[in-house]
Amino acid sequence: VPGGAIEESRVLRGVMLNKDVLHHKMKRRIENPRILLLDFNLEYKKGESQTNIEISQDMDFTRILELEEEYIKKICDDIIRMKPDLIITEKGISDLASHYLLKAGITAMRRVKKSDNNRLARACGATIVNRPDEIKESDIGSGCGLFEVKKEKLAKRRKIAMFDKEEVNSSLNRAVREGDLEGAKELINSFGLSYIKEWSDGYVLLCQALINKNTAIAKLLLNHDCKVNIENGPKLTGTPLHLAVISAREFKVSLTIVY
Repeated sequence: VPGGAIEESRVLRGVMLNKDVLHHKMKRRIENPRILLLDFNLEYKKGESQTNIEISQDMDFTRILELEEEYIKKICDDIIRMKPDLIITEKGISDLASHYLLKAGITAMRRVKKSDNNRLARACGATIVNRPDEIKESDIGSGCGLFEVKKEKLAKRRKIAMFDKEEVNSSLNRAVREGDLEGAKELINSFGLSYIKEWSDGYVLLCQALINKNTAIAKLLLNHDCKVNIENGPKLTGTPLHLAVISAREFKVSLTIVY
């Protein structure tokens, strides 16, 4: 999000979308959500431009409306059966479908770009489903630690949906982000850094500490061998790591980069 000061920067280990939830009563914050990604409409499929329907009685029109409602309810029942906390589709969602989902306690987002849906699938471990009757438990993504929609003043007060992939090390992430030196010390002294398994975890923690100018926390991490591993040596210019390196030089913090 452009604008603001560097101190307001934050490293998000996940995906961010310029989207809001479908209904104002749907949850905007869900911890460890079960995410279902879809590529089909949750609304009655409209006919082609040349489609004609002949109605001879009033009851015929009523029955057509009932069929539309039954079709949407069947799709929603297939989704609700899997007990997701959050569904995201590349297509549309009707008001009736929104009602059924809200009643079941499910948060929904619609008309997400295919590229964003693919990013979400990789981030949370979900499989994009093309048909409602083909949804399986294995399609549900559970790799997101926190889903949250916020109104960002730097984004002209638009709603920003964030999918934060905080998992095992969520407490340490929170301590680093909030500048809680004592909290970070307690966590590291109790558990060490052995549970930080992925190279990107060390990357995120150091970047967050250095960008926020929390040099005491940065030194604490570095003293416990929290290294930044850059696979295949990507370009640093303009990346959060580049900003972190600049901050490290400014505050004379030793930053180790392992290639």
